[in-house]
Amino acid sequence: MAHNPCIQCRVTPEVKSRLAVLTQKHHVTESVLLKQMVEVILLQSTGVIEAQLAHSVDTGPHDAWVYAKLRPEDHVLLRERAAGRGMPTATYASIALRARLRRVSPLPGVRAPL
Repeated sequence: MAHNPCIQCRVTPEVKSRLAVLTQKHHVTESVLLKQMVEVILLQSTGVIEAQLAHSVDTGPHDAWVYAKLRPEDHVLLRERAAGRGMPTATYASIALRARLRRVSPLPGVRAPL
């Protein structure tokens, strides 16, 4: 198995402690959390991709409504997962869809596939 390149840096003990708190909160390793942070920053900084999307897709307002028809068994699963996170079903669905579209994971610790 080929190894991917590694990025390393030194941080203060305070930063290391704060990172440890976040990793415990989200039930992930430092490596996983840092990789997610790098991916989010890179996605946000790629103006070229965003410009291409703006020209090819009518983005509409930021709070656009989307309606989806779910199978009853999928709706049950959606409600259960949202309840497990203590959030409204629509909010959970919105976050899960955004994560899938942007290939980021704002729901760390979720083990079941979306």
